[in-house]
Amino acid sequence: MGYGEAAEYEPGAEFYDLMMGDRTAHIDFYSGLALPGQTSFVDLGCGTGVVTAAVARAMRIQSPDRSLRICGIDGSMRMLERAQAHHADIEWVQGDLRHVASMEPFELATCCFHTLQVFDDDGLALVLQSARRLLVTGGRFAFDLYRPNWSVIGAEPRTRTVRSLVDARGRPLRIDEESNFDPATEIYALHWTLRHDDAASEKLAEFHFRFWQHEPEAVEAHLGAARFSVIERYGDLDKSAFGTISKRQVLVCEAL
Repeated sequence: MGYGEAAEYEPGAEFYDLMMGDRTAHIDFYSGLALPGQTSFVDLGCGTGVVTAAVARAMRIQSPDRSLRICGIDGSMRMLERAQAHHADIEWVQGDLRHVASMEPFELATCCFHTLQVFDDDGLALVLQSARRLLVTGGRFAFDLYRPNWSVIGAEPRTRTVRSLVDARGRPLRIDEESNFDPATEIYALHWTLRHDDAASEKLAEFHFRFWQHEPEAVEAHLGAARFSVIERYGDLDKSAFGTISKRQVLVCEAL
């Protein structure tokens, strides 16, 4: 993910994929961006590489006779180690998304799972500038983030169980969530705790998430400043139309 926040993902990296649950919607949307003839792709904030690998598979299908250059960039070394263990044929790079080192440009870039929301307004602008530097002119950049839902995130702090699941041995687990919103900074903070579904059980893993809120108008202004043009905008990963009640902002942009 990145940056000061990257260290917060390190302790629970081995449980990250289990805790995130079904990511079919993300895989389907981003894999659908692969086009015939494309040979290069970079995934910003790649985590354990689930979407990175899925897009790579789609590109191989679209361009079976071509050599591909696939790269995933993330701030968490432990996440990247897990990605490397499962997908050794992909280049995994540790780095701050706001200041990505110079690389040969790519044709396609993505940033999934509302990763852009771990950055404040200035950080968002820097990440978009990094994305532009990583792309050839005419390349595409796609990302998703939540549209601010002030009535939900502004509610009183609460604790609840957000997900029930089972581990590899079939034992029931649960994820407990503590949430809090700071109106002064507009940071929505979540603390997830994974434990066996037993009131007395010890914690298996913890994650601390801090999400800044970015209105659609601000996102579009930053894209323009970074030399991107929006070519597709959806309200969710199913490509539903974007509107006032849309849950997400899902954008596909062209590098100018």
